[in-house]
Amino acid sequence: MPRAKKTPRATPVRPRAVARPCWRVSGAPRYRFHYTQRDAAIAMAEQRLYLVSERRHQTLGTGFFTTTIAPDELADDELLRRLFASKRGPDAIEGVLVLAPDAPGTRYAGRLYFHPTEAWTQIDLTEFLIGVCLRQRGVWYYSEGLLQSP
Repeated sequence: MPRAKKTPRATPVRPRAVARPCWRVSGAPRYRFHYTQRDAAIAMAEQRLYLVSERRHQTLGTGFFTTTIAPDELADDELLRRLFASKRGPDAIEGVLVLAPDAPGTRYAGRLYFHPTEAWTQIDLTEFLIGVCLRQRGVWYYSEGLLQSP
């Protein structure tokens, strides 16, 4: 008598939890981000200090600029347009400080914030700095603690 073919049994597979940046986790606060070059972001994170540049904004003057626009949320050209009026190159958005929602600054346009200070002023980031993101060859790397399971 021929053997009956066994029907393969489906084994339930749990979807693998993929770690996401803390700002993409459900219920996350509205983090702020400061975009800069990779090396500058590393130095600021290590020193926990921001040194205000003498480079003046077209209308606001000198100070500390942040945004709620997260890394990888917009295409590079759109991000450069919104943050720098397209006056800087792609290297200006390859380093990002991730800051607490209460980082210094007042909203001045949409999702952009500005904290006016004199050039060469040092801003202590100790209370606000959560981490740093660096992009190299199109891939984002995150400092410890920025990635969370959903």
